[in-house]
Amino acid sequence: SVNDRGNVVRSESARLSVLENGMNEDDFSQEVAEEQKQTLDFFLPRKLNPPKDVTTELLLDGTAVVSWSRSAEVTGYLIQVMAGNTAVTNISVDSSVDTVQIHNLSPAHQYSVCVAVVRGDTQSAFSESKALYLKSP
Repeated sequence: SVNDRGNVVRSESARLSVLENGMNEDDFSQEVAEEQKQTLDFFLPRKLNPPKDVTTELLLDGTAVVSWSRSAEVTGYLIQVMAGNTAVTNISVDSSVDTVQIHNLSPAHQYSVCVAVVRGDTQSAFSESKALYLKSP
């Protein structure tokens, strides 16, 4: 059976046989027929996609607001803040959060952010990088 953590798919039995040197197929088939049938279950994790609809806004006081659409079946999100090509900080939040504020941003730097989905120990790729633009008064 194959389980994608949401659906279990069962197929007809299949067998992989490895013959040792000197063993012929007829002897092997008879041995296998006498053994109890065994199954192997394994899981194929669903691919995680980055969140959609990431929006950014830079307020006059140097605070950024980052929002995104929540994803189903996730345990959290990772927000990466960049100044130019340098990572400034990573912020981890749980799955109930879809907006964060980032404080104390310097007007001397050009910032961008991207967001990734987290499920357990698995992380999606980051969303497309979004620049932080100053909101007009």
